[in-house]
Amino acid sequence: MLSKIAIYGSATSLALGASAFLFYQFCSWYKRRLNENFAINVCKQAIESYATRDITRADVKFIVLAGGISALSVLKVTDCAGKVPPLVVRVDRPDNEAAKKAATLATELAKVGAGPKIYHHGPSQQGYVTIMGFVNGGNPQEGFLRSTANCCAYGKLMARLHRIPNKFIAPFSSQVAREPKQLAAMLGMGTVEVSRALRLLGSYPCVYAEMTDGLRAAGLAEDRLKKLHHASRLIMLQAHELMRSPMTSRLVCGHGDAHPGNLLWQDQQHSGLLLIDLETAASMPAAFDLAVPLTAKAGEGSPLDNRRMLLDWYLQSLGNLESGSKRCLKIVEANDDMVYDMEVGVVARILFISYVFSFFGSGFYPTVDAFIEGVVAMINILERAQGDDILRKEVVKSGIVDTHNRITSCQAAQM
Repeated sequence: MLSKIAIYGSATSLALGASAFLFYQFCSWYKRRLNENFAINVCKQAIESYATRDITRADVKFIVLAGGISALSVLKVTDCAGKVPPLVVRVDRPDNEAAKKAATLATELAKVGAGPKIYHHGPSQQGYVTIMGFVNGGNPQEGFLRSTANCCAYGKLMARLHRIPNKFIAPFSSQVAREPKQLAAMLGMGTVEVSRALRLLGSYPCVYAEMTDGLRAAGLAEDRLKKLHHASRLIMLQAHELMRSPMTSRLVCGHGDAHPGNLLWQDQQHSGLLLIDLETAASMPAAFDLAVPLTAKAGEGSPLDNRRMLLDWYLQSLGNLESGSKRCLKIVEANDDMVYDMEVGVVARILFISYVFSFFGSGFYPTVDAFIEGVVAMINILERAQGDDILRKEVVKSGIVDTHNRITSCQAAQM
């Protein structure tokens, strides 16, 4: 009797599991169908070639694309008749200010050849919609800055971005950017300290505040937030003092997260790079933005000559852009002070990654703790290097991460 009950229970569990799986599959299919129908409708409203024809689902192909953690849906829409190039339809929450900022800045990027063409962006019934051209070049591989040609492409790209005036992101600055008291309370700092950081680092400190809001909403313990805030305070108070060149410490309209996943080759011949996913855009020191792909695997093994070449092409491209502009920016030659400033940016990037990894749960906490300890230690090394030419030259030659690893190894060997 007991065995029959056990068999019956197992069969019931399997049936319930199968039903739940089928229900999930149906919900996924239904949601996908709604997204596809919505994509057709917004394309009809925004694209003339779609509007003048009676386009149906049979006339287009859909592919679901990855769109980061903030997008509700991202679809590649291909016109089977070939009258319109493939499009990407992205939908974000209607209250997502970052999506509005990203679309506005993406429009300016497209004008200067640094981003995909933007056909339309604006609110809709399902959320904030952005329609852009699909780029078939693919992403750069990890470690792409080991190639001198790629250093050239990245330097030129960032010059185009950094020539865009900050006014295009200023209207989307978070409320805390205008209220230092609120930002100070969130990060456990003084109002005077925060006001100074906002003046020297632009709206970049607000990134820490925005991620703090998200982490609190996700239930991250306050003791873990305090660790992040301690490192944030060091960056906010000392980063500007550690940087050595006016060119790389100047405030620019920065992407903030230009890792390989947010870069696209313009075509399959890799003739140039484009930027996508601009939700983290902010006013920030140029060195912070330039340093993003130097962190972790993206810049792993990038020799000093490559980092100098990146800066050479960046500055040369800025000069070429200046020649046809009314704006005045004194262009100088690349030097190792600029390379050093990018290493300060690497430390800021590692702290940014620490915040991001904190969203992924307790399994990532040991990694986050190691990153935060590394940020504190690397800030200390950079401070010492200000009065130590030998140490400063090592940071320039080997990078701050390798310098930190060498010092840590030596200290461990002496214990």
